[in-house]
Formats: sequence, structure tokens, C-alpha cells
Amino acid sequence: MEPLTPEVYEHLKAMALRVHRRNPGSTVSATELVHEAWLKMERSAAEVENSSHYVRVAARAMRQILVDRARSRKALRRGGDQVRTTLSQKGEPAVVLDLLVLDELLRELAEGSERASQVVELRVFAGLTAQEIAEQLGVSRRTVTLDWRFARAFLEKRVKRGSEG
Repeated sequence: MEPLTPEVYEHLKAMALRVHRRNPGSTVSATELVHEAWLKMERSAAEVENSSHYVRVAARAMRQILVDRARSRKALRRGGDQVRTTLSQKGEPAVVLDLLVLDELLRELAEGSERASQVVELRVFAGLTAQEIAEQLGVSRRTVTLDWRFARAFLEKRVKRGSEG
């Protein structure tokens, strides 16, 4: 694992701040999220191949932390006060999802399209732009945009189906 240099810390902090803005109901501060993500990454002793892989590992760690916190919070309140996140880009209507539902749906999405699931994870849990995601995944910005649209449609359909049943 890459040492926690000031540059690495600032990069993680910027990611955490973007995630925090996207998840206003979160009980974890951006600083706590950075520290917990770093500890989680250190404990896993994952071999990071390059900077793109590092960002994906950090995004996954942040996702796991937020989901774990949401589960704990839900267990404490027995179903009350769900932790929510927003799926939207500029110019799109906001889709607000329960964080635990999103986590479950991302696992389902990954079974059919791992890359689309990664796009959502990097967007929501790392706060990256479409261009940054394209660079991380080694694909075009257009591909990221198409994956994002597909993922949003998939998630919206599953949420709608869940609310009807």
C-alpha cells in the first residue's frame, strides 16, 4: 500500500469531501471518512497496481464504510431514518436512494455490467467526474456517459419495481 504522504492524504480528502457533499445525511465527516478508508486499505494490504487502481480501492473502502455506518444506524433505529444518497449529474433530475438499497443494487448491477457498477461507485463514492472516471477505467468519456445512463436506468427501474411490490 502506498504510504500516506501529504499528497495522498489531500487526494483522499478531496474524494471524501465530494462524497460528503453527495451524502448530506451521512453521520461521518470527510476527515473521518479519509481516516477510516486509509485504515481499511492498510488492513486489507491490497497490492495497488497504479494510481487508477488506488482510486478504485479507495472508492470501494469509502463505499463499505458508508454502507456499514448506514447498516449500524438502521439497526439502532429499527428501520427509521434511512441514510440516503443522490444519483445525479448536472442537468439531470436527482434520484435519491437509500444507501443500503444502492449497495445491494450495485452488487446486482455488477453481475451484468461490472464497468457500469464501477462508474456508479466512482461517481457516488469517490465523487469523480465523467472525465476522471474515464481516465481511471481507461475508457472514453462517452463510454462512461453511456454506462452512467445505463446504470441510472437500471437503478431507477429496480427502485420503482421495489416500491410497487
